[in-house]
Amino acid sequence: MSSTSTVYHGPDSSKYASVGSVGLNEAVQVYDMEKTGFFIEYFVGKLTKKRGYVSYKPD
Repeated sequence: MSSTSTVYHGPDSSKYASVGSVGLNEAVQVYDMEKTGFFIEYFVGKLTKKRGYVSYKPD
């Protein structure tokens, strides 16, 4: 990630709860790109992986 981002259960941050965050320069795997964000997988600790959505707003 190029900046710290909150990760949500679903693609709309106003309708879904936060499940965590990914930090600056943290590696993520992108599985899907939607109009408003990305569906990603990221590590929590050394072995645990989580999946969720991060918002995307083009410049």
